[in-house]
Amino acid sequence: MSVTIQSILKSFLSVMPFVFPVLFAVVLLVFLWGVVRFLWATSVEGKAEGKAFLFWGVIAMFVVASVWGLVGLLVAAFGVQTNLAPHAPELGPFQR
Repeated sequence: MSVTIQSILKSFLSVMPFVFPVLFAVVLLVFLWGVVRFLWATSVEGKAEGKAFLFWGVIAMFVVASVWGLVGLLVAAFGVQTNLAPHAPELGPFQR
């Protein structure tokens, strides 16, 4: 069995539809926790901690979205057929 870039990408992509949304949800929760800490803080230190959570939450969201985009770019560049997204069924007279 030869290992090619396409086979590596296929195995990597088989896990990504589950990892990226969970990772993005965790990052969003960290960001929202920063909002809560910032709004409910009564001291300057508490507001600073909230701002730090907000800052790193935004940075993490950017990183996750960028990696997700880069994976999509690599898939398009190397022509990997994934077929990971299920097709929605047609409902009555409505068509896709």
